[in-house]
Amino acid sequence: AEPDKETEDKALPELAEGEVYATVRLATAFSTLNVRSSPSTDGEIVASLPSGARVIVVREEGEWSYIRTARVEGYVAGSYLTKD
Repeated sequence: AEPDKETEDKALPELAEGEVYATVRLATAFSTLNVRSSPSTDGEIVASLPSGARVIVVREEGEWSYIRTARVEGYVAGSYLTKD
C-alpha cells in the first residue's frame, strides 16, 4: 500500500457496519465535489471535497450517497465516488 493512502485512511473515522471507504474521482484536479444537506441539487452546499479525497459512504439513496469524513457529513452525487 502507498504510505500516503494509509496516512489518509487513519485520518478517517472507523467504519460502522455497512459502511465502506471511497475516493472522490473528478475529471480535473481543479474541480471540487459539492457536499449537500439533502439528496438534491437544491440542497444547501455544506462543504466541497477535492478529487482524491477519501470519504466513508454511510448509505446510498438513489443516485446520491450520504458520506462522512472526520469533519463533514452530507450528500454527494454517487457517480463521483469510487468505492474501495
